[in-house]
Amino acid sequence: MAEAESDDSRHRAKVYCLNSNGQWDDRGTGHAAVQYSPEDEAAFVVVVSEDDGSQVLLQARVHMEDIYQRQQGAALSCRRRRTLPLCTDRVPSACAAETIVSWNEPETGVDYALSFQDAEGCTDLWEQICSLQGREPDGAGGTSDAEGASSTAGSAGADTALQLPAAELRNVAAIADLLSEVPPFRRARLVELLLQSDYVPQLIAFSNNMQIVSSLANDETFLQSLRDKLADPSLSSEALHDALRLLQELTTIAKQLQLYNRSTFYRKFVLLASTQHEPALLRTCILSQRPGYELCHALIGVLVSPGGTGEKPQASEVLRALLDPDAMEGRERDEFLNLFYDEFVDKIAQPVAGKVSAGTGPLNGPTNGTSGARGGEGGAGSAEGDDPAEEAAGDVLSARQHVCELLCFFVTRHTYRIKYFILRNNVLCRVLRLAKVRDKGLVLAAIRFFRTCIGLKDEFYNRYIVKNRCFEPVVAQLLANLGRDNLVHSAILELLEFVRRENVRSLVAHLADAYGERFRTLKHVEPDNTQTLCKPRAAPTVNVVSHYRSPWLHQSCFVVRTRAALRRFLNARNPL
Repeated sequence: MAEAESDDSRHRAKVYCLNSNGQWDDRGTGHAAVQYSPEDEAAFVVVVSEDDGSQVLLQARVHMEDIYQRQQGAALSCRRRRTLPLCTDRVPSACAAETIVSWNEPETGVDYALSFQDAEGCTDLWEQICSLQGREPDGAGGTSDAEGASSTAGSAGADTALQLPAAELRNVAAIADLLSEVPPFRRARLVELLLQSDYVPQLIAFSNNMQIVSSLANDETFLQSLRDKLADPSLSSEALHDALRLLQELTTIAKQLQLYNRSTFYRKFVLLASTQHEPALLRTCILSQRPGYELCHALIGVLVSPGGTGEKPQASEVLRALLDPDAMEGRERDEFLNLFYDEFVDKIAQPVAGKVSAGTGPLNGPTNGTSGARGGEGGAGSAEGDDPAEEAAGDVLSARQHVCELLCFFVTRHTYRIKYFILRNNVLCRVLRLAKVRDKGLVLAAIRFFRTCIGLKDEFYNRYIVKNRCFEPVVAQLLANLGRDNLVHSAILELLEFVRRENVRSLVAHLADAYGERFRTLKHVEPDNTQTLCKPRAAPTVNVVSHYRSPWLHQSCFVVRTRAALRRFLNARNPL
């Protein structure tokens, strides 16, 4: 006999046998279940004693003839019409339900009956017998209409239990286990489910897609020829459309693959396009290319080289996703960021900082940033390198803006690594030289980077700013934009207001000492929508928003008063 099913699938019942006197003999109480015997190639109704698990109270073959009846527990209808005792411990409400299954053995002529403690056990056994016989539980065979309705409800529950996993390659093992564990009397229903839901065709389609993509991803000749065809300027429009349709179909198939196969395809085919969704794949690919790191060099080249203005935002976003420490695990984060700051950070900073050196180690001796300020001269306005105020092409300006945005991202996320890089190479002073250019977007990018460094309220950056007089180009822009009420002017005022509001003492003292006289001579109008914080009030007010209707300006805190903000610096100065 096959191994018994788990106790959860058995149901407590009493076994009765009709004797020659027409009385029901109690054979004992046990757990009933339908089991399949491979030796006999047949199913049996088996009841195992609840007192002794090794004692079989009943083992009766399930016959294909319609000999089984299901009745209520109050009485049993058989050839001798004798009342059947109820199963012990049965709740009173169970008497009105179908709790008895009875039949007459064709070979011996003996009547048997199983009186279940609950109706659910009776229904389950009845459904199993009907399933083996190939008929519906509510069909003929001694059941009433009420019995049929109950059986139908039970059948629905059985169908739910036979729900299959999703037709995906990762579920093949689970599907195989499910099929091997399904009892023989339920396999017919399982086959119906497979045929109704097109389950097998879906699995075949997944398998075919995997083979197609794997063969193409491993065929270097095919990929190279496809790339050459797309890059051929003499290619006809019809051939180009065919190649593009092929690419579209391949990417559609790849989206349906499992993670491992999809990753393999992306590494070979559309790696950059998948970076926003799975940047870990690209990081792994870059680390595997050592010592050349061709892919990372190519990405940075797109960002910093002339031309390709439309591709620079995409390259910037890819680098941002790659270098986000929150999306990396501990070991991967250290390995990849160390590689970036040892090999690539100097190349990214070159458009705004000129020639710099990579590395994140502690400083030994003076650096580029420690000799720029002497007695009020030099500082951010005299760092070495090309003069950024010279006119530059649009693609160069775009590269500089994107680099400034990336540096802002590095300052907020990379802590000590970018900190040492900035101090070693005097990067902040060099970036602030961009405040001299005529392009206001680039000026704002430089001020944003400066504001990001100050926003950390880190004394490391504060000492660097004071020593190198980094406020010099910022104050120069403030004086140059007096009365214009533009975005550059508002951004500088917001920066100064932040320093005062947060009481960054070292910077407040530096501003008062170095620029106090210039601030005291300023005369400027104040907007009428702010609270008066100093007396006397400056005459006629002008609303900055009415002169510069930028959505960004409306959503920021850049509408502040020039004279009031500068006076706060002087009033807030405290001895350190």
